[in-house]
Amino acid sequence: MEVHGYRPPEQFRDGLHATAEPAWDDRADRLRGLLLDTAEDLEFRCKAITELPHWRHPAAFEALLQVAQDDELVDIAGDQIGMALAAYEGAPFATDLANRDLPSFVRLGMGAAQ
Repeated sequence: MEVHGYRPPEQFRDGLHATAEPAWDDRADRLRGLLLDTAEDLEFRCKAITELPHWRHPAAFEALLQVAQDDELVDIAGDQIGMALAAYEGAPFATDLANRDLPSFVRLGMGAAQ
């Protein structure tokens, strides 16, 4: 930038440090559906676990809670589920997270995220 004298527009520079949450959209809904579909490839479902927390939305949170009871997925990615759930700490719809009955592997992931 300094060598060429280029200065990005102020609007762009201001947006570099913004941390706005994405609005719930078709992408999020597709990820949620992929995560909950037990017929889907496990690798894709695991990827959805790590992507859904970008949307701090009740539907994403509920989907993660639901798969936290899926024994096969918990065996493979319980810690990832826990880390994903930990991203919702403090959200108004996740107030009872600490009191939920969750597998120990999920709790381990929640602890690692903090």
